[in-house]
Amino acid sequence: MKKCQLLLSIVSLFILSSCGSISTLFMKERPVHLMGAPSDLQVKVNGESKNISSEYFGQSLDGYSTRFDGSSVRHTTDYYTAAVKLPFKNGPVTMELYSPSKKQSATVELTPKRWSIIFWGNMFSFPLSGHILDGITDNNKILKPNYIDVEYALQGKPVSEWRGKAKLKSKEKKAIRKGK
Repeated sequence: MKKCQLLLSIVSLFILSSCGSISTLFMKERPVHLMGAPSDLQVKVNGESKNISSEYFGQSLDGYSTRFDGSSVRHTTDYYTAAVKLPFKNGPVTMELYSPSKKQSATVELTPKRWSIIFWGNMFSFPLSGHILDGITDNNKILKPNYIDVEYALQGKPVSEWRGKAKLKSKEKKAIRKGK
């Protein structure tokens, strides 16, 4: 019985020791955020129409308050934006964006890249088994770019001229606070 428990513990440790494997155990798709997307945006991926969902992209600390008993309460705001969930292991993806109101369209090429946050998660949890497992399963990948600058894409600007992730998130948060 003890040998069986030891073997099960070792196997569990190896299987569950990977950040990417745990986070994608039941998830086959990851969101690609459409920052600054007009409300009428239409998206096709590899020629197939996709539904746009609302996905979490950030949080801000609004402040603290004190209860009657003297304890503190942290107040935060979660931010959501338009996104398309896509499989992240299947190779390059072609995303077509179209806004009927602006009469503009764009094509964006997305490629799977290693996700550095999972690399560092594995380094601090189980370096050897985590990297091996994620390398075999490709659970350490994400489609890049994963934050689409829709405004610039529809204007025809190349990805190299898009605003960075931090600027896009900041702009989106401001727009949400103002009520778009």
